[in-house]
Amino acid sequence: MKALLVALLLLIVGTGAAAAECAWVLWSNLYLKSDYGPKLDEWDVADTTETHAACMARLDERAARAAKLRLIEQGESFRVWEPADKKPGLVTFTTLRCLPDTIDPRGPEGK
Repeated sequence: MKALLVALLLLIVGTGAAAAECAWVLWSNLYLKSDYGPKLDEWDVADTTETHAACMARLDERAARAAKLRLIEQGESFRVWEPADKKPGLVTFTTLRCLPDTIDPRGPEGK
């Protein structure tokens, strides 16, 4: 009986520790504003990882493939690019951002 209680306690403690850790989500945002039409501002899940470091590694992998984009802003958990050949009347930004899975950049309605 004592062994069963110990096993149950270890199971509960182990589950609680795992639940306290969070996953990380690599979000991709496309922002487009044109003189000729409506604005587009969409966030999509690009990838999920176990750690912030792994998420940033995925972000950097994607950034390395951004050949026709120019990096214009960066921070600890995000990068923002614009097209290298900007068109008149068109504003375009692409953002990649790593956030804990508890944060949704689209806000409460986006979930």
